[in-house]
Amino acid sequence: MIVFDPDSEISNYRPEWKLKSKPDLPKAFSGFYKTGKTEIPVFLFYTKESKPMLLLLDAKKLGKLIQYNPIEETSKKHLQEGIFSMEVGDFGLDADLLNEFLDNPPGWLKEKGDQQKQEEHLRERVVIRIFERFDIQLDDKINGFRVDIEQ
Repeated sequence: MIVFDPDSEISNYRPEWKLKSKPDLPKAFSGFYKTGKTEIPVFLFYTKESKPMLLLLDAKKLGKLIQYNPIEETSKKHLQEGIFSMEVGDFGLDADLLNEFLDNPPGWLKEKGDQQKQEEHLRERVVIRIFERFDIQLDDKINGFRVDIEQ
């Protein structure tokens, strides 16, 4: 097993911020670990686990993400943009929407003051809701290893 320190200058690890161009990889991409001629992408995830761990996974055996149409009603097809559905609600025009927020104000709205001030604040704004539908199908046989790291 090879253990590396991402902060070490002699490591085979190249952090994302030192790369000349950023590869088209998910946001959690942290850098590359080079072994021989192979560069292995490294991803950093934060979890609720109390101890750090290293996961080595075969990306070809993880599973797949399946995107579905976000809109089931044909009357709302005009709200669809690609794989997303977007609704814009105007607090000044939609009394039900306004009352939904005033009846149960989120923390940021409570900071605006009493209900009158909250209503004044909302009437000058819109809410944008973005929806998507997807499913994650994990492979029956995920190939990988989990190594607990003692600190």
